[in-house]
This record gives sequence, structure tokens and C-alpha cells, in this order.
Amino acid sequence: GGATWTRKYINDPTVPGYGNSLPLGGHKNGMYFRDTSRGWIGGDTPADGFVYFYTTVDGGITWAQQPLTLPAGYANAYVTLSAPVFFGATEARLPVWLGTNAGRDLFIYTSHDGGASWAVSSGFAHGAEGADFVSTTTAFSWDWGNLFHVTTNAGATWQTVTPNVNFSDSFRGLDFVSPTTGWVILGYPDNSTALYRTIDGGATWTLLSSNAAPT
Repeated sequence: GGATWTRKYINDPTVPGYGNSLPLGGHKNGMYFRDTSRGWIGGDTPADGFVYFYTTVDGGITWAQQPLTLPAGYANAYVTLSAPVFFGATEARLPVWLGTNAGRDLFIYTSHDGGASWAVSSGFAHGAEGADFVSTTTAFSWDWGNLFHVTTNAGATWQTVTPNVNFSDSFRGLDFVSPTTGWVILGYPDNSTALYRTIDGGATWTLLSSNAAPT
């Protein structure tokens, strides 16, 4: 239950017995284990078109890169991944950001076979940051232009929702538990915070607690 831990893998070349199946370089942005054996790590590395997506089938002892097919026009994009989100044993969703000279686009990859294969969404959310899934079809993302991007069909199409509060640069994170109910936390330069809640899908927000007032 977390009282004791056994190291399964380390990729630090200065440590005896290190492994190199998971690269030392690059950012590891998220990790998810479906069970005690199968897991994934998503990240990014400064190489155009490189998909930093690795999977293990032995509890993290060894890792292998899992390929993803990039959509047309994004072969040389800067690829950023987080961890997949599972809904049961077979259904999974994976947020992937593809950066080009035109900006950064959020695509949703879908798996129906427990993560063995992935198919990219036909649509994307331009300028979206982060991804919060509440079901296999519905997800929310934040846009620094003070917008929320919302999909109800696993990324095939997206709509934008403008909140009644200007979260601006103070936005720090969001968490939705249904298509209507969610929370946003703000952080300010003086380390104060504020917590807001919506019950209408992100259009109207109510301040729940704060030790500072937003501008």
C-alpha cells in the first residue's frame, strides 16, 4: 500500500544496472498503468516529428516506443504527449499536441483495444492546453485566450466556451467530473489562490474560496 517500494527501472547511466529502453533525455509528462504489467509514459523531446510514447508489458522493467501515425501536414511537428486515460480495460483516450509554425493543435487519439493501437481524431483544438476527460467522448481544455475548448465526440469537433470570469494568466488547472460540473484553480504572484466552480459547462463560474481577488 505504499509503505515499501522496489525499484523496477532506472535510466541513469551513472547507476550500475541502468537500462536504456526508456530514453534518459526528453520530458516525461505523464504515466499511466492499466494493470500491474501494462503501462505507458508520454512526453516530448526536441526533435521534429518524434513521438515520445513508450509502453511496458512487464511492470516497467523494460520499455518500447509505441508508434503513432501523425495526421497529414504534421510530419515535422513538435510532438508533445501526456499519459493515456482509460475507461475500463479496452477504451482509452490520449491527448497529443502538435506544434507547427501556425501554433499548437490538440488532437485526441482513441484506442478500442486496450492501448494496442491508436487512431487520431479528425478534428483538433487550436491553442488548447491540457486535456481533462470526463467520458470517452467528452473532454475540456483551456486556452490562454480565456476560452475553454470542449468536445463531445472524442475530438472530431470542438466548440469554444467563454467564461464569465477573466482567468487570464492566473489559470493553473481544471477538473471536470461531468459535462456540466467542474472546477478551476487560480494562482497569483503572491502565492495566493482562488477556486471556482461551474455547473453549466464552463460558461458561468462561482467563486468558492479565495485569499485574493482576481483583477
